[in-house]
Amino acid sequence: MSTAATSLRFWRRVRRRVVWAAFALAAIACAAVAYAIVLSNRPPAWWADIDPHDSRQVILAEDLENAVGTHLHLARETDPSLGEGERWRSEPWRVAMRSDDANAWLNTRLEAWLESLSNGAASIPDEVRHVRVVFDRGRIRVGALIDDGRTRRVLSATLRPELRADGSLWVSAESVGIGRLSLPPDWTLGSDGPPDARVVPASLWNKPAARDLVEAVRGRRPLLDEPVIELLDGRSVRLLSIAARDGRLEVECRTEGGGR
Repeated sequence: MSTAATSLRFWRRVRRRVVWAAFALAAIACAAVAYAIVLSNRPPAWWADIDPHDSRQVILAEDLENAVGTHLHLARETDPSLGEGERWRSEPWRVAMRSDDANAWLNTRLEAWLESLSNGAASIPDEVRHVRVVFDRGRIRVGALIDDGRTRRVLSATLRPELRADGSLWVSAESVGIGRLSLPPDWTLGSDGPPDARVVPASLWNKPAARDLVEAVRGRRPLLDEPVIELLDGRSVRLLSIAARDGRLEVECRTEGGGR
């Protein structure tokens, strides 16, 4: 057999292998895309819908609201390290909140709270159907069921709460989820401008509160510059530390001003 014929057969075998390899890679890519689409349309394993009209959820939410109000307004012991002439402050005190209680409140009382706080100017966007949080291993998983009339899926983020030295509260995202598909924040939220429309629909991005929240989740601004709650009696409650673990959000606070 001539050298030319041998060379031709060799290159034909190479071409066939290249073609089959290309087909195989294309098939794998298509399968990966299809799998990603399936995952994005399935809720995360930790997700569970909550009926805001369920009487048990309403009771849990009311109990939580009453407990929070009680803890905020309790008389506290004076910090023994308080110096002469310093503004009054209490000893640090701690309280914890369960994920189940937080979810009951978010889905039965949040909308009314927002409306009362802003005299009706703020409300939950119509596209948001349910909200859910999970406190675990130093992270807060927060998700929302979004239904814009075309798609219905759970969007979520795994947040790392951090109270910095200047007292500001940060909640930058470690990952962002579309259904069960978990992606790096930069892929979905970007670093500037509108994020991926599958994560934050344009109708939500147009709301200033949503843009501020996305910037906080991007890690570009604090969620709160100064996490302080002003009380009606002239005192205030300042957040000193925050930790999520074992289904509970544990916070340490200090009451300031106005004495006991």
